[in-house]
Order: sequence, then structure tokens, then C-alpha cells
Amino acid sequence: MKEYTSNDFIYAKNVICKFIKDSDIIFLSGGGNLGNLWILEENVRRDIISKFKNNELIILPQSIYFSNDENGIEELKKSKRIYNSHNNLTIMARDKKSYDFAKEYFCNNKIILSPDIVFSLCNNINIPIVNREGILFLLRTDKEKITDDQLIENIKLYLSSINENYVIETNLLTSAVPNCKLERENIVINQLNNISKYKICITDRLHGAILSYITNTPCIVFKSLDHKIEYGLEWLKDVKSITYIDENKDIEYIKSIINKYLNNENINLNTNIDFDKQIEDLILNIIGK
Repeated sequence: MKEYTSNDFIYAKNVICKFIKDSDIIFLSGGGNLGNLWILEENVRRDIISKFKNNELIILPQSIYFSNDENGIEELKKSKRIYNSHNNLTIMARDKKSYDFAKEYFCNNKIILSPDIVFSLCNNINIPIVNREGILFLLRTDKEKITDDQLIENIKLYLSSINENYVIETNLLTSAVPNCKLERENIVINQLNNISKYKICITDRLHGAILSYITNTPCIVFKSLDHKIEYGLEWLKDVKSITYIDENKDIEYIKSIINKYLNNENINLNTNIDFDKQIEDLILNIIGK
């Protein structure tokens, strides 16, 4: 199996194309970048779909978001034309809203509802048991951030008032993603181990919530710009250790959740949800083996 990054394709696509046969199945990375919000990634995906008409293409679990403005409408038209021109393209949507959207606009493609691929780590990672201390903030600093800064300040003030230390991180690499598979795996494992050190994770990242679930770390999750968190968390709707905060919840409600988690009140950790089997079955079904 060959693996190429988006940058590899951008800078060496003419060479890469020579190594790909019509019989090859091409998997495109999942995440939350199908749409016009992260247009570089969308353009790379469009280019691949356009160039490999004879290959089976599978887009791994994605959230789909096109803004409801002139730019979003125009970019959706482009993606709709390119995606529907391919007769063997499967789109795996990682939430129901993305699934419904894809069914409406990408009607020539096979659409599958699937959990985020990171859930496949649930049964494949051993997290060491440690003495948890403090609170971890995993917060966005990019254009998807909508959480009110003052609300975060109020939470930090509250944590200080109850003598709980906190750390603020972004969950982003500060360097390029390494090409070496082992290095990438180590980065993920290190972040899982990092999250597992804390009593609570407070985040506005979907993967912040998923990694918290995997590490049995109680998590408070704020909305981001699009629907990816609100609908992506449907997979964890019965998990009491994950709390989604919508726009109607104030600081007093958030304090009550913090206190509940600090006191381990009725939070069913170690919930047995076999995402690994779900994802395996979906992929085997797609490739027909």
C-alpha cells in the first residue's frame, strides 16, 4: 500500500499519477474539511477525484460544511459537479447532518454514515492509569473558534477559586505532520497520554472530545463554527462523561458540570461502544471483501 500526503500530491502529482493503476482503490483522508471553510484541502480532493476517474475512491469519515453565502454556494456548485462526475466514489459522512447533506447534493455517489475514524482507537490503545491532576483546556485559535473569550476567563477564575490548576493547549502540531507512520502514531499516543493526566478536558474540538472519551477523561465540549461537534457527538449521546454546552448554558451550569466531574458523580466511564467493529464492517462493505 502506498501513502501520499496532500503536500506530496500538490508538489509531485505528475509523478504520483504514474504509480497509480486503474485497479487501485484510493482512500482520501477524513476529518472536518469537506467544504469551503478549508478550501485548500477541498481543492486537493477535487483534483484527485477529477484525475482518477477509473479508480474506486473512498473519502473517509468527514464533516461537510459549505457556508450559506455567495462563496459557499459557488464552491458547492464546483464540488457537486466534480463529485457527481465520478461513478465510483464513496463519501463516508461522520454525522447525520453531513450524511443528509451529501445524500441531497452528491446523488451520484455512495453515501455512508460512519463514526469518526479516530474512534477505531477505542479498542486498540492501552492508556496507563495515572494520578490525574488539574484541568486541560484544548481550545481552537483558528477561524472555527466561536467560544466566547470572557466565558473561558470566567471558567478559569472559577477553577482558581476552587484551587484547581489548569493548562491551555490547542491540540495542534506546531510543525509539519511527519511522513513516517510510526512518528505519527507516537504523536497520537503522546496526546492520548497527555489528556489522560487531567481530571477534566474542556474543549471546542471534536477530536478533543473523542480523545477524552478514549482516555476515560470527563469532557466539557463547546460548539465550534459549524455543526461538526453538535452532530458529531451524537455517537456519544449516552455517555454521561461527555457534556455538550450549547448557547443556552451559562457559567453556573458549567460550574455544576465541573463539580459533578470532579466529584465523579454518575459518570459512566468505560462505556463499551465497539466503534472499531463498526468502522471495520463499513470499510469491508465498501471494498467488497
